[in-house]
Amino acid sequence: MILIFLIFGSATLALFLFYSFKVGSVVNAITIFTGLKVAIEFIFEPIGFALHLFAYDTWAMLIVNALSFCGYAAFVIGLLATRQPPNPPRHFGLPNHLPLAWLLLVAAWFAYAPILIEFRAYVFEPRRIYELTRTGYGLYTFGSSLLTFCAYIVFQISNRRGALLFYVVMVTLILLKGSKGQFVILASIFIISCVYLHGLKYSLSRSSIYFAIIGALGLYVFALNFRGDIDNIFVSISEYSDYNRNGSLVVDSDTFGSYGGKLTMEMQWVPKVPRAIWPNKPKAFGEFRLAAQYFPQWFLLDQGSPSFGIGIYFADFGWWAFLIFPAVQYICGLLLGICLGKLIIRPNVFYFVVSVYLSGNNLLASGAGNYLIEHVIIGGALLIILTFMRSAPSQPFPLRQTIFRA
Repeated sequence: MILIFLIFGSATLALFLFYSFKVGSVVNAITIFTGLKVAIEFIFEPIGFALHLFAYDTWAMLIVNALSFCGYAAFVIGLLATRQPPNPPRHFGLPNHLPLAWLLLVAAWFAYAPILIEFRAYVFEPRRIYELTRTGYGLYTFGSSLLTFCAYIVFQISNRRGALLFYVVMVTLILLKGSKGQFVILASIFIISCVYLHGLKYSLSRSSIYFAIIGALGLYVFALNFRGDIDNIFVSISEYSDYNRNGSLVVDSDTFGSYGGKLTMEMQWVPKVPRAIWPNKPKAFGEFRLAAQYFPQWFLLDQGSPSFGIGIYFADFGWWAFLIFPAVQYICGLLLGICLGKLIIRPNVFYFVVSVYLSGNNLLASGAGNYLIEHVIIGGALLIILTFMRSAPSQPFPLRQTIFRA
């Protein structure tokens, strides 16, 4: 098992460093995505194996890790297939979009207010609020999250006056939600703004400082939301790496290839229908069918369910997953490369939003499923709004003498 972790972990890092060398910055659009992948699959998982916390099937884990790496490699190849234009540091005046950024952030507070009022007894235990609102509160939680992320994106393409106050108000709201994953999305938005909007480059030595800061903040957020016994902290950490381990259960069972695409199809539309509109919406659909099948007691608790990652491809397509999953990832990498190139040449909020999603961040914060079309709509809507709300002409910047637009 350790050899499997070492081989695929080293190959993943080598591929990431090669891509970083090509774009000239270790901090780039896939840094957080790759960092999480390496941490979860090649640090947390080996911890669980070394401490004998979980049962592992070596053959099944080899198959899962092989498909995972093939998908990552195809994604990077897709990125490299698009020629990224030169991206020198830019010095240009940013338009004043702060009114919209603040409006969206205040709306995010109002959207989440009903939950804070109903669960006010747990206001100092945000993780408990997160667990109690897993079902039936989607319009409040997901709506507030979407407004928050949109506010931050609009803030990043504005002159960012009053940044400290904006960050305090935004971070406080996210802390009250008890969701650690939302900080990852904020960090991705920040990186895309720095690297592709402002043309900043980060060498390996310079990046290590930022990685240390992000690591420290990550530990702080984890500690803030950790409610278990300190003696079981390694168990809690290794549980974050469950998706490959759970996916391996599919490889070595009768579920392998038995669904014929049903799970993937369900994940394309069922998660997008609010329970308020569909009161009898099933809880076991798509990937959650696997959770109900392999972990029925955990699933019935309705406090989050185990993830199966690419196990859904094995359950749907069997060995064809080695063709289908890399093809999907290649297309995603290709689209991300195109959007990042457009963001460099002619920055606007549309390419920003779509780039954030394609780099592994769902602004809808609604779990598994494909939400590319939804992010295209979100980006287009923000672009239209900013076009109408533009209060002053923007300043030209050097590259091709174009205008910095919404």
